[in-house]
Amino acid sequence: MARPLPLGIVIGFNGMAPGGLQLLQPCSTLLYALGTCVVLRHKGDNRSQEFLEGHTNRVSCLCLSKDGQYLATGQVNYMGFTADIIIWDVEARKLIHRMSLHKVKVEALSFSCDANYLASVGGQDDGKLVVWNVRTGKAVCGSPVPVDYAQTVKFFNTTEDKLVTAGGMKIVIWEFDVAMRLLRPTEANFGKLRRTMLSLVIDGNDEFVYAGTLSGDIMQVSLGPKVFRHNGPKVKIEMGILHCAVTPTGDLLAGGGDGTVSLVKAESLKCVCSTKLEGSVTSIVAAFNSLKSGSFDFYAGTTVCNLYFVR
Repeated sequence: MARPLPLGIVIGFNGMAPGGLQLLQPCSTLLYALGTCVVLRHKGDNRSQEFLEGHTNRVSCLCLSKDGQYLATGQVNYMGFTADIIIWDVEARKLIHRMSLHKVKVEALSFSCDANYLASVGGQDDGKLVVWNVRTGKAVCGSPVPVDYAQTVKFFNTTEDKLVTAGGMKIVIWEFDVAMRLLRPTEANFGKLRRTMLSLVIDGNDEFVYAGTLSGDIMQVSLGPKVFRHNGPKVKIEMGILHCAVTPTGDLLAGGGDGTVSLVKAESLKCVCSTKLEGSVTSIVAAFNSLKSGSFDFYAGTTVCNLYFVR
């Protein structure tokens, strides 16, 4: 009987997956989706590659836990079938849990700060937010969510019982009650301002959430009173902000649909500087290695399947 050929070395990167590029600290290994597998590549050697294989269709999203112990990956599937989520042990390079609950597509994933829980949202054919127990691989609780406000999800950075979803024209803060197995939503108040949310990031102290919009600006929302504070930069980023990341200095990196990567001050939301890459920027991951000059490094992935290293 013929055996499948094992992967040796691959050239490529799936730039269509939002947040599909991850960096294993201390900045030694890149993790990214390529077809049905996840590639682990040492950043200084293109030939030093390992592969996590287990999905039956294209990987649609990735999320790495804060301590780098776990990697969660979701996939797309055919209409009418469930899409798998896989939790991997990164150090052992092995599959721990396979979970199937979402229909057709897993849209986004997020680990809690201590990696005890994993949140997942399904695509437009699913409409569910689910919180999983990472140790057991079982669903703890879930909630139906309209498609217009569950396109991306993030846990808070300092507590495991709160998370945020964004999509459409809404940002929703959820309180996760483990004992009662409930998710309680509270919608952020934007007044008369309307924006279509594409991406979000939460600051390290859980004071504010920043959402990148289709209009090309960033919305700052206070997580305490759950109200809109202000937006910027004044000169909008064309084709929307597809991905946001926090820098080692606490500021923001905004990746635009026009290929622009902008450094934005968190307090004022003013653009400090920017550079242009080829393709729409769907992934940004900062290397937390501030240099003596005050600069820092980050990696970016684009829809034309290019990977960039930027200082």
